[in-house]
Amino acid sequence: MKRQLPKFSSEKEFIDWIDTHDTSEYMDSWEEVTEEIKVQRTTREKKSVGLELDPKDLGAIKRVAKTRGIPYKTLIQNWLIEKLRQEAPESLPKR
Repeated sequence: MKRQLPKFSSEKEFIDWIDTHDTSEYMDSWEEVTEEIKVQRTTREKKSVGLELDPKDLGAIKRVAKTRGIPYKTLIQNWLIEKLRQEAPESLPKR
């Protein structure tokens, strides 16, 4: 018997569900996608910075990153960009 994916009200709900379920039991009900998708990866110049953090804070950051399945340095980068978008969106380069 083919198991059908549940209906989702948002992309976030779908992503959260995918992150917490084994989708292999639903594969028989999936449709083949024949549409071509082109992805262009851009490389940006990056510079390293040194940060001094309290070991307890760094531990907390690492735990959050682990629950999200991403490296802790990526989490820090994401948080910095998120805060820049909130506080000074005009200072960010156009992408």
